[in-house]
Amino acid sequence: MLQAFPSPSPSPVFRRFFDVDGSERRGDGIKFPHIPVTQLHFDSLESTQKWSQANLQTLKTDRLVTSKRWVVVSADTQSSGIGTRNTGEAGSPHRQWSSPRGNVYATYVLPWPQEKMSLLLHFAQVSTVAVAMAIEDFVGSHPDPSVVALGQRLRPEVKWVNDVWLRGQKVSGVLCECPGVMVDPEDSHLEGAASPFLSSSSSASVCPPHMAVLVGIGVNVDPQTDLSASVKDQGVTSLRAALDSVAAEADENVDGGGASEGLALNLDLQEFIFLLTHRLYESLGKLREGGFEPFLKFVNERLVLRGQHIHVDMDGGRILAGVLEGLDVDGALLLRTESGELLTLHTGRIMKEKERERQEGDGQETS
Repeated sequence: MLQAFPSPSPSPVFRRFFDVDGSERRGDGIKFPHIPVTQLHFDSLESTQKWSQANLQTLKTDRLVTSKRWVVVSADTQSSGIGTRNTGEAGSPHRQWSSPRGNVYATYVLPWPQEKMSLLLHFAQVSTVAVAMAIEDFVGSHPDPSVVALGQRLRPEVKWVNDVWLRGQKVSGVLCECPGVMVDPEDSHLEGAASPFLSSSSSASVCPPHMAVLVGIGVNVDPQTDLSASVKDQGVTSLRAALDSVAAEADENVDGGGASEGLALNLDLQEFIFLLTHRLYESLGKLREGGFEPFLKFVNERLVLRGQHIHVDMDGGRILAGVLEGLDVDGALLLRTESGELLTLHTGRIMKEKERERQEGDGQETS
């Protein structure tokens, strides 16, 4: 029985269990494994990330989060969504994720083996891979053939280290946090269940310690308001806007002009969450077993700004400049400076051009 969450938390509108065979529900021949994930969906929250943090102990008590069980907390809208540059900490830069209806706002609360904590630094980038693949799954399996056809011309890209782009603009952001809370082992009668989070050599009767990790994901799918009006200077887009853009280009190629008025199509958010959940579960299982290397080819092929001159903010007032050559096997950014030196950066943030110009105007150092 689900316990009442502490006041003033709202009650979930519904709970949906994903630990059923996805192919039975979809009926389209696509096979998905059984995954033990529970969805708690709300009409509105301040933030799915903040709610998950505040209710983590209750999720543990109700055994919705164990060494083998996940929860995905989702909402139709957020009143104060957060991003990587606005974590809610005192003094942190104010950068809210615009949260109108029509988008995906979800926080995954999941277990991670304590013995594999060194891999947490790859969570954000691996999660962007899952989002990019879910976008391709979503348009590729859409019931409207026109969406499938247009989707073939979309190529989601990933930006180091936590964004997904479509057609040169940001469509998704990822925020990963480890609050330092242990999760309990699964009930003994379920310990034999297959899980990508137990080593293949682990005994079914001995479960290694696991920590709770929060993976917050926002995806602009079909926003009911104009994002550009509420998110300035961030170059954002949505899946619908990207599809409309492709359709408009196709119209121009056919008749030499005439702007498209937009596609009359349904973009099912629950279906997107279903596909995203499977991709994230699969991707983090691969990370658990093989580290970052299995993702290196995909990321380097889809890496935003690869081969271009960029500026990286090192968070201490220092800005590094050079050509982005790609990522290495450890997920670090490879930056070739003007002097020819190859720098390996494990932290930092790629700056937007307008932002860099403002900081240079303030006299910040560039090297």
